Amino acid sequence: RPVSTARSSGCASSAARRALATAAQLAVLTGGHVTVMLVVDAPESGLHLQEEVNERLQVQQVKGRYRQLVNPTAEELAQALRMAGGGTLIISANHPLLQGEGLPTLLEAMDCSVVLVR
Repeated sequence: RPVSTARSSGCASSAARRALATAAQLAVLTGGHVTVMLVVDAPESGLHLQEEVNERLQVQQVKGRYRQLVNPTAEELAQALRMAGGGTLIISANHPLLQGEGLPTLLEAMDCSVVLVR
Protein backbone atom coordinates (compact mmCIF):
# COMPACT_ATOMS: atom_id res chain seq x y z
CA ARG A 1 0.00 0.00 0.00
CA PRO A 2 1.21 3.51 -0.71
CA VAL A 3 2.73 5.79 1.90
CA SER A 4 1.37 9.34 1.88
CA THR A 5 2.31 12.54 3.63
CA ALA A 6 0.83 16.02 3.58
CA ARG A 7 3.22 18.95 3.40
CA SER A 8 2.04 22.52 3.76
CA SER A 9 3.75 25.66 2.51
CA GLY A 10 2.98 27.17 5.91
CA CYS A 11 4.36 24.26 7.94
CA ALA A 12 8.15 23.90 7.69
CA SER A 13 8.54 22.64 11.24
CA SER A 14 10.92 19.94 12.36
CA ALA A 15 7.87 17.70 12.85
CA ALA A 16 6.94 18.20 9.19
CA ARG A 17 10.47 17.24 8.14
CA ARG A 18 10.35 14.17 10.42
CA ALA A 19 6.98 13.16 8.94
CA LEU A 20 8.46 13.29 5.44
CA ALA A 21 11.55 11.35 6.55
CA THR A 22 9.36 8.71 8.22
CA ALA A 23 7.26 8.36 5.07
CA ALA A 24 10.43 7.96 2.99
CA GLN A 25 11.84 5.32 5.36
CA LEU A 26 8.59 3.34 5.23
CA ALA A 27 8.57 3.56 1.44
CA VAL A 28 12.14 2.20 1.33
CA LEU A 29 11.18 -0.70 3.59
CA THR A 30 8.14 -1.60 1.49
CA GLY A 31 9.76 -0.94 -1.89
CA GLY A 32 7.18 1.71 -2.69
CA HIS A 33 6.94 5.41 -3.24
CA VAL A 34 5.66 8.39 -1.27
CA THR A 35 2.58 10.28 -2.39
CA VAL A 36 3.05 13.86 -1.21
CA MET A 37 -0.04 16.02 -0.82
CA LEU A 38 1.19 19.57 -1.32
CA VAL A 39 -1.18 21.74 0.72
CA VAL A 40 -0.77 25.32 -0.51
CA ASP A 41 -2.48 28.70 -0.26
CA ALA A 42 -1.94 29.50 -3.94
CA PRO A 43 -1.08 27.31 -6.95
CA GLU A 44 2.21 29.11 -7.62
CA SER A 45 3.62 28.20 -4.20
CA GLY A 46 3.29 24.47 -4.94
CA LEU A 47 6.28 24.29 -7.30
CA HIS A 48 8.76 25.60 -4.72
CA LEU A 49 7.39 23.23 -2.09
CA GLN A 50 7.56 20.28 -4.50
CA GLU A 51 11.20 21.06 -5.32
CA GLU A 52 12.08 21.20 -1.61
CA VAL A 53 10.33 17.89 -0.86
CA ASN A 54 11.80 16.22 -3.96
CA GLU A 55 15.33 17.13 -2.86
CA ARG A 56 14.74 15.49 0.52
CA LEU A 57 13.28 12.35 -1.07
CA GLN A 58 16.15 12.05 -3.56
CA VAL A 59 18.63 11.93 -0.68
CA GLN A 60 16.86 8.78 0.53
CA GLN A 61 16.48 7.47 -3.04
CA VAL A 62 12.69 7.49 -2.83
CA LYS A 63 10.38 8.37 -5.68
CA GLY A 64 7.73 10.96 -4.93
CA ARG A 65 4.35 11.42 -6.55
CA TYR A 66 2.79 14.81 -6.03
CA ARG A 67 -0.74 16.14 -5.78
CA GLN A 68 -1.36 19.81 -5.16
CA LEU A 69 -4.32 20.85 -3.03
CA VAL A 70 -5.17 24.55 -2.71
CA ASN A 71 -6.67 25.41 0.69
CA PRO A 72 -8.27 21.99 1.22
CA THR A 73 -10.46 21.00 4.13
CA ALA A 74 -9.67 17.86 6.12
CA GLU A 75 -12.41 16.05 4.18
CA GLU A 76 -10.87 17.10 0.85
CA LEU A 77 -7.47 15.83 1.99
CA ALA A 78 -9.04 12.49 2.92
CA GLN A 79 -10.77 12.30 -0.47
CA ALA A 80 -7.49 13.06 -2.30
CA LEU A 81 -5.75 10.32 -0.31
CA ARG A 82 -8.44 7.81 -1.24
CA MET A 83 -8.06 8.78 -4.90
CA ALA A 84 -4.29 8.28 -4.60
CA GLY A 85 -4.79 4.71 -3.41
CA GLY A 86 -5.05 5.04 0.35
CA GLY A 87 -2.24 3.47 2.31
CA THR A 88 -0.75 5.06 5.41
CA LEU A 89 -0.88 8.81 6.01
CA ILE A 90 2.11 10.18 7.92
CA ILE A 91 1.54 13.78 8.94
CA SER A 92 2.97 16.34 11.35
CA ALA A 93 0.87 16.56 14.51
CA ASN A 94 0.97 20.36 14.21
CA HIS A 95 -0.09 20.48 10.55
CA PRO A 96 -2.48 23.43 10.00
CA LEU A 97 -5.24 21.11 8.72
CA LEU A 98 -5.30 19.31 12.07
CA GLN A 99 -6.04 22.38 14.18
CA GLY A 100 -9.37 22.67 16.00
CA GLU A 101 -11.78 20.04 14.71
CA GLY A 102 -9.43 19.15 11.83
CA LEU A 103 -7.93 16.03 13.41
CA PRO A 104 -11.24 14.39 14.43
CA THR A 105 -12.70 15.31 11.04
CA LEU A 106 -9.75 13.82 9.18
CA LEU A 107 -9.77 10.64 11.25
CA GLU A 108 -13.49 10.22 10.69
CA ALA A 109 -13.08 10.66 6.93
CA MET A 110 -10.05 8.37 6.57
CA ASP A 111 -10.22 4.66 5.88
CA CYS A 112 -6.50 4.06 6.29
CA SER A 113 -3.89 4.27 9.03
CA VAL A 114 -2.79 7.71 10.23
CA VAL A 115 0.55 8.29 11.93
CA LEU A 116 1.03 11.62 13.73
CA VAL A 117 4.63 12.79 14.10
CA ARG A 118 5.66 15.25 16.82
